[in-house]
Amino acid sequence: MLYPKDDLKKYVLDYFHHKNITIEDIAREFCEFEGKYSKDLTVSDGVKIINEKVFSDKDILQTIAVGIQLDKLAEQNMLDEPLLSIIKNDLPQFGTDELFGIYIASHFTTAGIANYGYLDQTKNGIAKKLDVSQDHGKNSTVNTFLDDIISSIVASASGFIIQNKD
Repeated sequence: MLYPKDDLKKYVLDYFHHKNITIEDIAREFCEFEGKYSKDLTVSDGVKIINEKVFSDKDILQTIAVGIQLDKLAEQNMLDEPLLSIIKNDLPQFGTDELFGIYIASHFTTAGIANYGYLDQTKNGIAKKLDVSQDHGKNSTVNTFLDDIISSIVASASGFIIQNKD
């Protein structure tokens, strides 16, 4: 059975909406990040790159969907220990969420990976809000994978620009 890419994209975008994140928000962040190097970028350009380049890749959408599902399962206490505590607390020695980010960004050259590493370390904008809003096991908000996913989308869009410069 083949799973339609459009259904995966809808799943991802519905979850982003649930978390009050829009493609335009991510595109704004992309423009802020990439704008120092590409002065003529607009939010509309960012939306187009994210939709047509980043979200056109089924592997990327599948990776995002798995990360979302792991966050959701942790929020619902539906993972076995010790994985539940590891994900709910976003423990520093747990690097799988970063591996998801690296994998997504790797689709857009090593520049995408380098950009992701920078964005993961600096935690700006949406990723920072998600990271700060996570209550690390106290209640139910879990964004262990989502903050890395958002950073990797920004890094991927930037990597696409770098990959396609003359």
